[in-house]
Amino acid sequence: MRNLLLCASLFLIGSASCKHSDVEPAQSIEGTYQAKFYDQSTSSGNAIPYPINGQELTLQIKYVSADTVSVQITPSSTANALPNGVYSPTQTLSYPKAYIESPTNTATYIYLTGKPGSPISTTNTQIWIYKDKQSADYFFTPQQTPTIAKSIRFEKNDV
Repeated sequence: MRNLLLCASLFLIGSASCKHSDVEPAQSIEGTYQAKFYDQSTSSGNAIPYPINGQELTLQIKYVSADTVSVQITPSSTANALPNGVYSPTQTLSYPKAYIESPTNTATYIYLTGKPGSPISTTNTQIWIYKDKQSADYFFTPQQTPTIAKSIRFEKNDV
């Protein structure tokens, strides 16, 4: 009886101290992010700070499942966003089922179009959430420049 009581006590202590500290990737990146910089060419490093032409841009990521999030990219308005579709989309972009993948310790990838296993590339519409979970890059190719990828750097809002 004494051994059973000892085992039960050790089990309870072990269970209480062994909490699962790893949060699912989809939960760890959930939140609201604000656009900070627009990069005209992902390789040039010529960043333009937001707001641009009075436009702000918000990125909202919501948990759906362990490997899926919903993503919404919302411009503050479409009135003065010239050239439209470059610095800011002309309308809210919604991706109700975006797949995520965390193949490295440096970033979590959100595939807005396509599924995990697609090539990791700045020419695909993707979001890269960096290790700190506080900054993200949205990679896209505007219609005006179909061969040149652009990026927008977002920073997570503190709540």
